Amino acid sequence: MATKIFNDNIQLYANKALDNRTGQYQNATWVGYPSTAIANAALNPAVRHQGLTVLIGNTEYWYKEGILDVHLITKTIAISANNGLNVFTNGNIQLGGTLLKSTTIDTTSLYTLTVAGANTGGNVTFQGINTSTGSAIYGDAISGDGISGKSTSGVGVSARSISGIGLNVSSTTSFAGIFNIRPASTGTVDTIIHLQRDSSGTVTNGIGVKLDFSIKSSDGTLGSANHIVSKWTNVTTASAISQFEIWGANNGFLSRKLALKGLGGLTLDAYGLGNIIGTVAYTLGVDIEGNVIETTAPATFTEVDTLQSVTNRGFVTTNAVVAGSLESRTGTTTIGSIGNVTSGLGPIFGAITLRPAPDMSVAGGGGQGVSTIWIKSDFRVYYNTSGNVQKAFAFLDDLDKPSIRTFASDAAADADATLLSGTLYKITGNRTIFQKP
Repeated sequence: MATKIFNDNIQLYANKALDNRTGQYQNATWVGYPSTAIANAALNPAVRHQGLTVLIGNTEYWYKEGILDVHLITKTIAISANNGLNVFTNGNIQLGGTLLKSTTIDTTSLYTLTVAGANTGGNVTFQGINTSTGSAIYGDAISGDGISGKSTSGVGVSARSISGIGLNVSSTTSFAGIFNIRPASTGTVDTIIHLQRDSSGTVTNGIGVKLDFSIKSSDGTLGSANHIVSKWTNVTTASAISQFEIWGANNGFLSRKLALKGLGGLTLDAYGLGNIIGTVAYTLGVDIEGNVIETTAPATFTEVDTLQSVTNRGFVTTNAVVAGSLESRTGTTTIGSIGNVTSGLGPIFGAITLRPAPDMSVAGGGGQGVSTIWIKSDFRVYYNTSGNVQKAFAFLDDLDKPSIRTFASDAAADADATLLSGTLYKITGNRTIFQKP
C-alpha cells in the first residue's frame, strides 16, 4: 500500500475520530465499544496493528504486544510500587509486600484506620507476626488505650511468644490493664481472667502456675516481692489435689508463708519456730461450721524449779504466786534423791501445788485453800485433805492399767486411810467387788 505523505495538519470539523477503528457510532454519537469482545469482533485482525488504541467504554485499551484478541488490554502508564504495595497485571495497586523503611500512617480525630472483618474459626482480623526478638504489635497512647480488644464471644486480643513475653502492658499514671466482662446473668460468678499452665511433656506432681509481684528496690532493679502459686500435689485426673500458696520475701529471701491444701488444711510456715512471739491476748478457735473465731486466751502458768523444804502440806518458798495459777515444782537434784524432805513419809519425787491465795511464803503451806499433790517413793500419789491429812488416791501402776486392791476383810479396807471413800476393792478369796463407804 502506498504511503500518503502530508506536509500540513489535518483538522476535522466533526465530532468524530480521525481513525474510525478506535470506536463506533451509536445513535449518531461516537462512543467506545461496550467490551473487548465486541471490539475484537468489529476489528478484523487484518486492520489491526500493534499499538492500536481502542476505546472500551470510557477506558483506553490497546493491542500492546500483538494483534491477537488477548493482546487487547488496558492502556496504563508504566508504574511501580514497593514498601508494602504490589502492582498486579491489570494495573491495580494492592497492599502486600515487604516494607523497605519505617512507615507511619497518621490518623486524626476525623479519620482513623480500621481493620474490619467477619472471620470465623482460627482466622484473625488483624495479626502481627515477628520472627525475631522485637515486638509483634506495639500500641502507645498518651491518655487513652494503647491497645484495646473487644469480643462478643471470641478472643478480643490474642498474644503469643515462643521465648519472650506474650503480652507486655504498661502505663505511666493509669491502670496497666482493665479486664471487663458483661454477661446477661446478674447473680452468677463468671471468669474474667483464666490462667492456664500447659506442658509439652508428661506432667508430674508439683506442676503449677504463679503470679509474680515484682517491685523496684533500692538498687533500681525489679525484685520479686511476693508470689501467688496454684499447683497440683496430685496430678491424677480422677483424684487430683490442688494447693494454693502465698510466698513472701524476708531479708531478701523468698519463701512460702501460707499453704491451703486441697482438703482444706491450712499451713502457716513461719509459725512453730518461736520466731513470731508476743503477749497472748486472744486465741483462735474453730466453730462447728469451720469458721475461725476469736476466743479468750487461756490462763498462763508459771513454772518454778526450786523446792526448798517439804512439810505435811506444802513448801517454804519466797516465790509469789498469782491467784488461781498452777505451779509445777520438782527437786533441784536428781529425782528420788532430794535430801531436804522432812515430811517423815519418805523422799518426794515431785509435787504440784494449787493455791488460790496470792501469798505462798508461809512455812508448811501457810495459806488457806492450799492443795498439794505429790508422788512419794512408794509410787503412790498423795494429797492433803482440808483437815491436813495426807491420803494416797492411786498407784502409778493404776494409771497404766485398771487395778483393784485386795484386803483381808471389810474392816481392813475401812481402816486403810489410803483407800478413799467410794473406791472399789476386793476381799481375799471372794470374787465380789466392794465399794468403800
